[in-house]
Amino acid sequence: MKKGSKLFIAGASNLVGKNLVKEALSAGYEVTAWSTDLDKMHDIKKGKQKFKIIEANMTDTDAFIKATENHRFLVSTFDGEHRSEEKRSQKPRAQVTKLIVEAAKRNSIEKVIVMLGASLLRQHEEGEKLHDKEDIPDFMKDLAEDLKEAYAILKESNINWTGICPPTVTNLAATGRHEEFEDYLMGDAHQVSVTVGDLVEFILEELKNDDHKKKLVGITTYTPVASS
Repeated sequence: MKKGSKLFIAGASNLVGKNLVKEALSAGYEVTAWSTDLDKMHDIKKGKQKFKIIEANMTDTDAFIKATENHRFLVSTFDGEHRSEEKRSQKPRAQVTKLIVEAAKRNSIEKVIVMLGASLLRQHEEGEKLHDKEDIPDFMKDLAEDLKEAYAILKESNINWTGICPPTVTNLAATGRHEEFEDYLMGDAHQVSVTVGDLVEFILEELKNDDHKKKLVGITTYTPVASS
């Protein structure tokens, strides 16, 4: 089977993943969705557009590499699991990123997009990174170390990747007013946000245009200031 527009989406059962599946199908991609929980996919399985769904654990290396064969693009919206100290210490983002890089190498995947986190970015163009701040909470330190390791894995690879680092993602439609900045986030990560519609729109734009090769990208939804 030719690769064509075959898109593999890892983490397809979360908010970003489900919305990406819907929009990618509408855009004409042939989608394979990798999910750890099919029950969360019931709302989009009922749609008219058909796609392949695989339910498996993200730690199943052989199954993941096999599933990504013959795909042109790979997007991971996997958002990690940091609710417990035990799971935080396992560095789930780094583990998944290592798996993604291995799959991309073996299967000659043309473009990889990985959703990481805003702590990897500078605050404003000349600001410091969130994970470098001294007052960062303990639970955020584990997440920051996980994200730094995931980023290092991408940087050291020879694949074509883009790392998306959103702040809070809201369950709202695309506004067409999203802003992107390489290596920094415009605004305080605790005060800005991006709609899931805008985030998905940017992912599809990046798959098409490949504008941010081997870069981290901060993305926010621009909110116009009302005039007094």
